[in-house]
Amino acid sequence: MEIEQSKWLHIESSAHEKEFATPAWRHAEGFGGWAVTEKIDGYSLGIHVSTGAFRLSSRECMLEEGEDFYRILQLKDLYRPLVKAVQKALQGPCAAWRQITLHGEYFGPRIMGRIVYGKTRSIRLFGGCSIEPAEEAACSWSLASGVLPN
Repeated sequence: MEIEQSKWLHIESSAHEKEFATPAWRHAEGFGGWAVTEKIDGYSLGIHVSTGAFRLSSRECMLEEGEDFYRILQLKDLYRPLVKAVQKALQGPCAAWRQITLHGEYFGPRIMGRIVYGKTRSIRLFGGCSIEPAEEAACSWSLASGVLPN
């Protein structure tokens, strides 16, 4: 079974909102500021899991087997237990789905480099979707925000 990429929706920056004086910008200015969202200063990461395999992706493309996107392969102890848990769910309560994709942000030293998040790299998950057998990467559920521990 082939794993397919499902992309997370584009998130506008506050600079874009300000430049075009969008309703969201005017609303935020009305109460004195912006609230922090799930988007942080890192790279988009997708963890695409089926019962027998998984693949990682950046925002735009699936990573090839062994491709070390900003040394992501060194963090396998962070994401492999999660992959195993999702694979177990796909064999149990989520058996009607053929794939689950988790979306998040990969951040830390030497990734983007504009904000210091500490001395270790990590992953923050902010969403996900399932792919049913007859569907093409259609999101049908959402994952609450979470952090994989260092």
